Amino acid sequence: MENRRKHLRNETSFEVKYYPEGMENQFAYSISNNVSKGGLSMPAVSKIAKTGDVIRMEMTRGAGGDRILASGKVKWVNMRKRKALLDEEIGVEFTDILPSDIDRLIGTHL
Repeated sequence: MENRRKHLRNETSFEVKYYPEGMENQFAYSISNNVSKGGLSMPAVSKIAKTGDVIRMEMTRGAGGDRILASGKVKWVNMRKRKALLDEEIGVEFTDILPSDIDRLIGTHL
């Protein structure tokens, strides 16, 4: 099977507060599954974001870590096999994030 990814995924986790752009009152929290220079994937609350939506993210790596702000476009949404509060899995492509913040997230400059 051909790998269509542009960037290598790094298995790492950090807290993500996210919400659809312009809808700050409809936020949820998650823990990332992995991240790359191009985006991330994470479990998500059902129907908070759908494919094509732009979401705002506030990410924190480690206890008391600095907050990293970013925007991204939801590229895909999949239902998780296990039913839980976070019953979807989403893939987000970064559209607005500082390159130095990406390095911090993937662990090259903590």
